[in-house]
Amino acid sequence: MFTFRVALAAAGEWPGRSDAVCDCGAFIVQDTGLTMIYRLPTLDVGLCNNTVICHGHCWQEFSDLTGMGDLNFIVNDGTQSVGQILCTSYNHTLNGEYVYTYSRLCKGPWEPTGDGHRSQQMLCCDAATNYYEC
Repeated sequence: MFTFRVALAAAGEWPGRSDAVCDCGAFIVQDTGLTMIYRLPTLDVGLCNNTVICHGHCWQEFSDLTGMGDLNFIVNDGTQSVGQILCTSYNHTLNGEYVYTYSRLCKGPWEPTGDGHRSQQMLCCDAATNYYEC
């Protein structure tokens, strides 16, 4: 039975699995384009036309994880700020960029989740990937 399940999963045919996946991410927007700096949890939305559900899910994930977009918000471990987690994930120097929430439905294009769906502060990361207030 285990071998059968592994074969189904490898073939992408796991029972109950949908291809209507909503991907979410935290992005910065630069002259060179969009750059994902942190992947947020995905959601199976059932159908590939559920754009509103996908946008809403991604914004809610970002809001919950960041305390409504606050880069100084201390996460559940009680030691790191959201800004520090983003700088560590990005792993590059960054001098003042807002972090925006984007979603992608069914492997389509990345789209902003809505007007004003961004961090409260700009993100700044030094060469050692330490977050600091801009």
